[in-house]
Amino acid sequence: MAVFAALIAICFSFPGVGMIIASIVFAVLFVLWIWKGKNPFLGRSFVTNGAYMSILLLQFVLYFFNFACVPIYNVIGEQIYNVPLTTVSLCLTLVYIVATIVGCVSGPVINRLGRMRTLVIAIVLMIVGFAGSAIFIKSGFGVLTFLACLFIAGVTAVYTPIYDAASDALPVEENGRGVGILDLMMNTSASIGVGVYSSLMASDTMGKGGLFGVGSGVEAQTSNMFWIMCAVSVLSMIVLFVFRKSFTAKRNV
Repeated sequence: MAVFAALIAICFSFPGVGMIIASIVFAVLFVLWIWKGKNPFLGRSFVTNGAYMSILLLQFVLYFFNFACVPIYNVIGEQIYNVPLTTVSLCLTLVYIVATIVGCVSGPVINRLGRMRTLVIAIVLMIVGFAGSAIFIKSGFGVLTFLACLFIAGVTAVYTPIYDAASDALPVEENGRGVGILDLMMNTSASIGVGVYSSLMASDTMGKGGLFGVGSGVEAQTSNMFWIMCAVSVLSMIVLFVFRKSFTAKRNV
């Protein structure tokens, strides 16, 4: 399973026929082991748990561009605003402080609002942050830092309700494995996402022009990238409402 996850992540950064074939082979072996093995650590009941698998899907979509948030701001600071890397780092420190505060209060928030409302608010923050960054890409690095605080707050806020819902979707004796798979999915998704991000940013098509008066070049590249991030966040909202019962169900005992 670990080899399969690693191959998938590497494949998006260094695509090749051999890597794709190897990923497929290990995926098949993993599935056969689950179905035919005498004592697999992931049994059939685990992988056929629809509620848990829908939670995994939402997490995959939500964290897809998580690792790309820092590189894109380095590009914006250095290539659009000619801001020193130290200043970019200071602005990102503010973003991380916001993420820390949101992480600390996420427990009381979810207790008051519930999982669904918390997730909806978090995804809205992500959508506003990404879309705002795409539209106001030329409005100043301070504005973009504020918008970064919004979508990072959203990314941070989804963590607690997702893990809380996953815990209730699984029997108590499977919670440990469930948390481990969630962690693996979060990192695998972000690794694939940063590979996709790198490929898109290297594409000449991305720099030909942007929406709402954004010119060509790096401005268009970053603006269009933010629109793609926004689209993925919108997709996560759709996934959330399609599988909303998975996030409101009580513990499976």
